[in-house]
Amino acid sequence: MTTNKFTLKKKLLYSSVSLIIFLLIVELTLRGIIVLIFLINPNNSSLIPYDAYESYSSEYVTKLNPNYEEKNPDGTVNMKINSLGFRGAEFEIIKTSDIKRIVIAGDSTVFGMTPETCPYPYQVQQNFNDFQKSKIEVINGGIEGNNSQIVLKRIEKQILPIKPDLILLAVGWNDLYSNNPLNNNESKSYRTSWRYLNKSYITKGVRRLIFRYIKPNLAKIKPISIDEKKSLVESYNKYLPAEYIENMEQIIEIGKKKNIQIVLMTMPTILSKNMSESAIKTAHYPYYTSDPELLTILAERYNVTIRELSQKYAMPLIESANHFDSIENKEQYFFDTMHMYCNGYELLGKYVSDELIRQNIL
Repeated sequence: MTTNKFTLKKKLLYSSVSLIIFLLIVELTLRGIIVLIFLINPNNSSLIPYDAYESYSSEYVTKLNPNYEEKNPDGTVNMKINSLGFRGAEFEIIKTSDIKRIVIAGDSTVFGMTPETCPYPYQVQQNFNDFQKSKIEVINGGIEGNNSQIVLKRIEKQILPIKPDLILLAVGWNDLYSNNPLNNNESKSYRTSWRYLNKSYITKGVRRLIFRYIKPNLAKIKPISIDEKKSLVESYNKYLPAEYIENMEQIIEIGKKKNIQIVLMTMPTILSKNMSESAIKTAHYPYYTSDPELLTILAERYNVTIRELSQKYAMPLIESANHFDSIENKEQYFFDTMHMYCNGYELLGKYVSDELIRQNIL
């Protein structure tokens, strides 16, 4: 009996190891194919492997590789990571007294797309250059995958040393996507593991398969009851992202101690109560729901939280979410839930710079 059990355990172990090796081979094969396609068609920047400009960080999950530069065939810069590990042009750590330094800290919505002129921190800088009220320096402090906890760590260790006068906080999507509002007991290690897995092309493919095809078809076979949906809507409407609030409050406290102006910003999105079918298909969903109505409610809960933090601490607020909601056919500017095409980031950059001036924040 003992021998059989041992044999079964060994079989399970070998099977598990074989499965892991198989998945690694598939993952590496997918990445190899994408690299090959990129070499054949270098103009398609969307095919660049995610780790071309990023690498592992034990503190931040991912970090930007200093001195990374990617150029187009015509010599223009498609993406640049400077020597200090920030996206964009070089700047001096020690700034002169006549320069006002703004760091926009956040996630992939801040980091932006290619080319280098696309991210909205770049657009904000250009708008200030045209306005030229004073010497204003805008730093792109965005990294893909950052949540509020990672942004807090980066502010303490990477952003404070460059002596910002103002930090614009534009973070929340990765908190939303990695925290199930119906299960606040999920461990931080579980959520961190999910962020690592989310870098995998296999994970992305399986998630798209499940949420785009499998779950909708299952819903047709066994649709959710009216009572179940009502209960979920009520729970989502009552959700309070406690860990997100705690991290944001710590950042606000750092700002007070270091005499740094903290500015909050709501999160613009393609989501709305009257989403088109194309927008519903364009949006991507977290692991815990594929319901666009629930995801819309949840996004609004985070924006309400940001507004409440602004009121509680008398912090300036840039209402980017409301601004885009007021735009007719806002969906045309988004290619997924929260990421925009360059023309959308151009609008956002103009709005942010205009609001910083209008509210006399600078």
